[in-house]
Amino acid sequence: MKLTINIKGTNIDLSEPIVEYFHKKMEGMEKLFDTHEDAEIIVYGDLGKSSNHHKNGDIYKADVRIVHPGKSLYAVSEKEDLYKAIDDVADELMREASKVHGKKHSLVRRGGIKVKEMMRGIKGLFRRRKN
Repeated sequence: MKLTINIKGTNIDLSEPIVEYFHKKMEGMEKLFDTHEDAEIIVYGDLGKSSNHHKNGDIYKADVRIVHPGKSLYAVSEKEDLYKAIDDVADELMREASKVHGKKHSLVRRGGIKVKEMMRGIKGLFRRRKN
């Protein structure tokens, strides 16, 4: 599996600690995907100030999109601290990925139940009836 992280800053210069923190958070996301060895996960991150016009302090925004074969996840967060916004986006992506994962397993489970019900029906046809 190949993980590619693309990051850009909007209205701010990205410092090395911020970039490292973002990479650390996004590298944890690859365990959420069932992938083959040749699959590629691409993370697009946009970090920065939402605007320069706020009256009371700065509002930071983290906007992340993860593209994976078969699914795409997106989350955005605005907080008064950039690190908090990154944490919030990572948590939201985790929730979204687990929701997709749960739906997938639920579908498989429902299919298994239907097959089992069909097998019971077929089995019932071949039972001998006592007269």
